[in-house]
Amino acid sequence: MTDIVICSIPRMSIYYPPAAPALIKASVEAAGFTATALDFVIQFHDKYFGTALWDKLDQWMVLETNDSESYNIFQKETNDWADQLLSHNPTWIGISVFSFQSHKVAKMLCMQIRKKSPTTKIVLGGAGMTDVVNDASKIYKQNKLCDEIITGDGERSIVELLQSTYKEKHDRLENLDSWPYADFSDYDLDLYKVNKKKKNNSNKQDIWQGYGNAWYRRDEILTLPITASRGCVRKCTFCDIPALWPKYVTRSADNIAEEVISQYEQHNVQRFHFTDSLINGNQKNFRLLADILANYRTKNNADFTITGQYICRNEKHETQEYYDTLSAAGFKILEIGIESGSERVRHHMGKKFSNRDVDILMERLQRANMMAVAMFIVGYPTETLEDFQETMDMLTKYTPYLYNGTIVEARLGGTQHIEPMSALGRDPDIVASRDSEGNMDIYNWTYTKNPDLTFKERIRRRLVIMEHAQQLGYLSPTNNQEIAILKKKWQLLKEQDEILNKPSTIYISNPGPKSSPKAEQTTTV
Repeated sequence: MTDIVICSIPRMSIYYPPAAPALIKASVEAAGFTATALDFVIQFHDKYFGTALWDKLDQWMVLETNDSESYNIFQKETNDWADQLLSHNPTWIGISVFSFQSHKVAKMLCMQIRKKSPTTKIVLGGAGMTDVVNDASKIYKQNKLCDEIITGDGERSIVELLQSTYKEKHDRLENLDSWPYADFSDYDLDLYKVNKKKKNNSNKQDIWQGYGNAWYRRDEILTLPITASRGCVRKCTFCDIPALWPKYVTRSADNIAEEVISQYEQHNVQRFHFTDSLINGNQKNFRLLADILANYRTKNNADFTITGQYICRNEKHETQEYYDTLSAAGFKILEIGIESGSERVRHHMGKKFSNRDVDILMERLQRANMMAVAMFIVGYPTETLEDFQETMDMLTKYTPYLYNGTIVEARLGGTQHIEPMSALGRDPDIVASRDSEGNMDIYNWTYTKNPDLTFKERIRRRLVIMEHAQQLGYLSPTNNQEIAILKKKWQLLKEQDEILNKPSTIYISNPGPKSSPKAEQTTTV
């Protein structure tokens, strides 16, 4: 008998083991209960990645489609996962729903469990269950697919659930230092090592949905997640974090360092990835953490490195010495949300740093022997052709940093989608279509103040900038999967247009020299 079995389900990263079940397991066991963590994401990936079915299965989770083959495969897989969960004879089964992209699988799995063991209790949690706009939990409750839904931070709520004292709430932890850090003991961490050959003769060097990141995949590397803070000090218009975590809280530098060192020594970790919305939200705490880790790495000849999302700040508030310390601490790869080459667009987003701030940041990273993943958003609602051209020009301008190894990836994303709980999702000037269940179609929207920026135009720009980036030599490991999703979405819209006798056309840019082509230069395909 196990008090609770917690599982993760597709669609989410296999870059590292899922943090949520490991965090919940640690909290539950600290309270005196028994818990087991299972990861069906890695099982699913290792079974299908590298096969002819992979793209279809991945798209089935994201888009509305009548693909019966994929549906039947997921029926089979969730049936097997239900058996694995029930084999532990649990009182509760917990399902971590990472985002809206996991809902199809979550519903299937709940139905399989209900069919096999109607008396076993099911609890759902995760960011995917915290959508107050579309009320993601409503369909689960109406169809009695689960017994409880936990929103917000789950550590305390799950313990109360097992104690039979839980009352529905949206919990937010204040003192993060008082909670145990993630327990990965139930995972076979060998499965998460990149560049490790699999039975189907594939490996994790080129992985779906943005988790390939081939710029550091040269040998077998184990990455573990660290969650050092919750919430964000910024309130970017496109992001739903301010709605999910209204208040920014962080662990102390000593507490974070203790986990990094403990996990490193226990599991021989080569790389840590901070799952935080940003790693330098609290600058004083972050600098102290860097000092502690730099001292540890020097004294112990430790070779771990660290990645995470990083805020570009006003260059006057930082120094070269600061970046030298970050480098010594192991913060070798920073994922920087530049978002646009247009300061006007960034200002509307809530990102007030200047292009000069980005210039100085790149220079300091180069001098500190650090690297950057430059992240961009294509098709932000206010983006004009002139703004888009500025982003194209920025990619051209930064090629010296590309060639000297400072910029290791240009992450272009799919195209701007609207998070329902973000500020953009609440903007009355954003007009979005609805899917068959009445939920916002996050891809197909228009902005009344910039009507020329249609979904078709956003796809065109995404193709243009992709072509430009590739011609310049930028690495973008996530590109194929992102384009596949957009292509499928485009096809669905095209079919709708044909029904309405409205032919659809999409344009891509002409191939050109290794300089910024004109943003509007097109040919029909």
